[in-house]
Amino acid sequence: MKKLRQILAILAFLLVILILSYAATIFLSNPLAGKDREMAVINLALHQIGLAQPTWQTVVVAASQEVDLPCEVVWAAWTQLEDWPTWSRPLHVSTRWLGSAEWQEGSQFEQDLNLGFPLGLMTSTEKVGEMVPGQQVMWWKDENGVKSCHIWTFESLPDGRTRITNVEVFHGVAMGGQTARCLQLANYV
Repeated sequence: MKKLRQILAILAFLLVILILSYAATIFLSNPLAGKDREMAVINLALHQIGLAQPTWQTVVVAASQEVDLPCEVVWAAWTQLEDWPTWSRPLHVSTRWLGSAEWQEGSQFEQDLNLGFPLGLMTSTEKVGEMVPGQQVMWWKDENGVKSCHIWTFESLPDGRTRITNVEVFHGVAMGGQTARCLQLANYV
């Protein structure tokens, strides 16, 4: 029974990875109209971790949204790291600064993330790598065989609105390797 639960957990993780990979493949091979900014941020994230384009080892998660608020207001709210769990629940359980409590290159923070079944709760330490105040924040790392880059951009629109773009890229054998391992286990059962 325990082995069956482990296999089901791995298969559930495989399904999530396959869906995200499929969506990223479709999105990156045939961008939708009006998604040029999102594609530019995805390409920036890929470049930051040394990729010209995604491969079978790459998972891309991207979203953008226009809001009826000026960029300065959105930026002021977003930069309140301790408040992230109020608007990003259930993903962010808690967030905290490590050392200097301000957005600048080199600042570090921790985030407790609820990644759901089968991954559960994970604590991630991030170090701000690049920042353009009021416009963009980026952090990246190479940890446990997975390179990742996370970028938030805030774009003022002519009508006083703001376009928010959030991109996360993960790349490594562990991302693609989960698929092969789960398929092997499925054949074993």
